[in-house]
Amino acid sequence: MRKILILSTVLFISFSLYAQKPEKDFWIQGSANTSTFIRTNQGVATEFGYVLGYSVGFNQHTVYPSQWGWEGGLNYIQKGGKFNNTIGNPRVHLGYLEGNIAVVRNFPLINDDDVFVNAGIFMGGAITGKIQTDSGKTNVPFGNQWNRLDVGLQLKAAYVFHKTISLGFFMDASLPNAYIETVVPGSREAINGKNFSMNIFGAINLNAIFHGVK
Repeated sequence: MRKILILSTVLFISFSLYAQKPEKDFWIQGSANTSTFIRTNQGVATEFGYVLGYSVGFNQHTVYPSQWGWEGGLNYIQKGGKFNNTIGNPRVHLGYLEGNIAVVRNFPLINDDDVFVNAGIFMGGAITGKIQTDSGKTNVPFGNQWNRLDVGLQLKAAYVFHKTISLGFFMDASLPNAYIETVVPGSREAINGKNFSMNIFGAINLNAIFHGVK
């Protein structure tokens, strides 16, 4: 009898959890950002500066009754940096097709407002690249010196108004070098750098627009 009671309790809890459907939303997102290269060899005197860019894409945002969830999406994002103290003042703009997945923690507020934070990873590949100098513009020569692959950590936080519009920021910090100097003048140390970007974003919940706030 005791085993039957325990089994019934477990089945009841499992059914209750299954019956509590998560809240799934489809967001269209855009951002303005500033990005640079973070040096991986601090002994080099050359400094990297910032350039401006943007991103646009979509995300599937899922939150369970526990207020934990996940988010995954696909974006086009611009990153890059400026080579300070370098002849021609080169400014590099790299365009990535980037996918991301993250753990979400949601904090519900009054009037159907929310605050959420994300922590996850991203992976992308460069599909465009331009180097702008004082004398003109050239394509980025991807290969030994410029790396197409971009993988790293992403942190995100936002305020959601009436489950319809969200405003916030996210940060991308890459793990591999985007730039690896292969030809070193004289005997100085090579210049290497990883992508780093800070983004201010806005997003619209298409589910709320077309189906209303539930």
